[in-house]
Amino acid sequence: MSIYQADKMPILEIKGISKTFDGKPVLRDLNLELFQGEIISLLGISGSGKTTLFNIVAGILKPDQGGIFLKGQEITGETGHLAYMLQKDLLLPHLTILDNVGLPLRIRGKSKSEARVEALQLIPKFGLAGYENCYPAQLSGGMAQRAAFLRTYLFSSEVALLDEPFSALDALTKDQVQSWYIEMMQKLELSTIFITHDIDEAIRLSDRILILQSQTQNIQQQIIVDPKLRKQKDFTLRPEFLEYKKQILKYLTV
Repeated sequence: MSIYQADKMPILEIKGISKTFDGKPVLRDLNLELFQGEIISLLGISGSGKTTLFNIVAGILKPDQGGIFLKGQEITGETGHLAYMLQKDLLLPHLTILDNVGLPLRIRGKSKSEARVEALQLIPKFGLAGYENCYPAQLSGGMAQRAAFLRTYLFSSEVALLDEPFSALDALTKDQVQSWYIEMMQKLELSTIFITHDIDEAIRLSDRILILQSQTQNIQQQIIVDPKLRKQKDFTLRPEFLEYKKQILKYLTV
């Protein structure tokens, strides 16, 4: 997983995004760059514009001003370029896991057999070997999230937008899935932007943490997490972890 390097070309650029609803500014001249293999977390209180930003980046909403650029090409208002995963796994109950994860390939015009062949190649890498013919109701919460991540990856192997993907999991399962996700992202170099309300999760997973403040409708603070510390198994127990947390809390309560 790469760390933040401003001298490299970003894979995703969010330039001067502003959005107003019913005369009330939700986002104001917001700028963000995401680099290859990087994980960014967006933190902010409810109403600070995080989900609105995701909907604009994904092409679901159009901004009043500004643009979204993927590898230098403008994609503002266009859907289908980036993977977008919501809080729930949203697996279709009547489809097997193999057919669920293959849905993005079917949407792109591949036949059911072609989608199954391509998805089957990644099933073992995502820890789902032996579950191909199971239905979502037969999977644990953690396994269902793995399937949802694979479906997200097959939609876009470049950039993923994840809106609180671990929030529905219990604490133990969340810890296990987070550890698995970190390992997978290192292998796949999938660039990711998270929305989360969990400060510990943001520190553990992120290369950078961006604080979105509702007073300004913009990103006001950036925290770069030391990649060497994040690789330590006891990182969450170290004094440095607590210092990051204190710093974030200070910014969130300003």
